[in-house]
Amino acid sequence: PSASRAHRPLAGASSQLSLASPPRQFMLPRFFGWPQLFDPAAADPAPTPFPRLAAWYSAMRAEPAVEAVRAEIWAYWEEMEAAGQFKPIVDEIAASADPTLKLTYGVPQAVQLNYQQPPPAGKGTGRYINQPDLG
Repeated sequence: PSASRAHRPLAGASSQLSLASPPRQFMLPRFFGWPQLFDPAAADPAPTPFPRLAAWYSAMRAEPAVEAVRAEIWAYWEEMEAAGQFKPIVDEIAASADPTLKLTYGVPQAVQLNYQQPPPAGKGTGRYINQPDLG
């Protein structure tokens, strides 16, 4: 893509690159089994579930300033990992027999939606259980 294309965000995306993405890139694949979210060529353990986002991010990384900032942040996260910053997370995941840990990739999360009753006559939506109908 052209340089001008790299600067255009995806529909609904912020016009600014979030520097929160290096922590996601770093932690989710290492600790929770996620694919490389921002790598359009990722295949292990699965392809990225966000191919358009990955393509956009790859184009952004082609910009020297973006890559320089990302590399600096990434190096910091690698230092933190080497210093044992994430050991408690790794230990907790390893000690848990629960395959449904909140951030574990590929495990469906069951959500109890027990807050609605059928709507009263003439209403289009349900209401909260044990709560008065406020109209």
